[in-house]
Order: sequence, then structure tokens, then C-alpha cells
Amino acid sequence: MITYNLTAVGLAVAGLMHPLLAAVLMPLSSIATLAIVGVGMRRAWF
Repeated sequence: MITYNLTAVGLAVAGLMHPLLAAVLMPLSSIATLAIVGVGMRRAWF
């Protein structure tokens, strides 16, 4: 999710991203990261 953070910060600093959009995308990024880790851990158990 490093790509998301670099892109979002760049767009926010440039004033090209609406704050509400950033507020919605950040938790979605976190959920996606947790899902990826969860799938990887589940595979490790089986």
C-alpha cells in the first residue's frame, strides 16, 4: 500500500484530491491491507 500513500499524499499536497475522498480511501486501504495479510496467514495455517 506504499503506492497508495505516495499517490494520495502527492495529490493532497497538490490540492487535487478532495478531503472527503481521502477520508474514504484511507480506511479502505487499511481494510485491503488487512485482507491481504489475513489471506496470507490463512494459507500459512493450512
